Amino acid sequence: MKTFAILIVIAFATLISASANAEATSAGSTHLLFTLHGLDRLGLGTYEGGLGIRWFPWDRIAFRPVVDVRYAEDRIAGEEDRSDQVRRSWDVGFSLALERHFAMWKRLGSYAGVGAGFEYGEDTDDRSVPPDPPAGTYLRTESRTRSTGAWGLFGIQWALSKAVHIGAEYELAYRYVKEENELHQAELPPTIAPERTRQSLGIGTSSLFLSVSL
Repeated sequence: MKTFAILIVIAFATLISASANAEATSAGSTHLLFTLHGLDRLGLGTYEGGLGIRWFPWDRIAFRPVVDVRYAEDRIAGEEDRSDQVRRSWDVGFSLALERHFAMWKRLGSYAGVGAGFEYGEDTDDRSVPPDPPAGTYLRTESRTRSTGAWGLFGIQWALSKAVHIGAEYELAYRYVKEENELHQAELPPTIAPERTRQSLGIGTSSLFLSVSL
């Protein structure tokens, strides 16, 4: 009798979970997303995350606009009387993805989709120099990048409750990047280097997200 009661409780809990998960991906559902990217690069002085919306106009089909922000700072102490070398970088981007969510097993779900977006960023590298650097000494490098990209994505998510999900995602991405560099030297006017472009195709860094139903 005790075993039967336990089985009834488990079955009831499973039905509640399945109902909650189905409702989370049903037409008209909206979720607030908090994302954390670049897990392999995060460290002290670094933030890389975003804020977005996941909206289901149809059952299991969602649109996901996201605004991403990244900031990083790295300081290397200068030797003797030389200044510290300081590297700072930031970028901001916008992306839009289309997701297809699959049937969930208990509290575990998965989805796949496609996305595209653009990003603008700036980097500065203040070199380590002596107090009175001679003419021509490199003092600072400034870089500006503009990138566009498109990607396929696959993710999994776990329902903590009816309204809250956590998950992880990987991307197979193509990106096209334009980069401009401006060089600053002691007692000389800034020099702007020729614009450079590069392309890449590969698996993007992993990301984590928290989804809260509105």
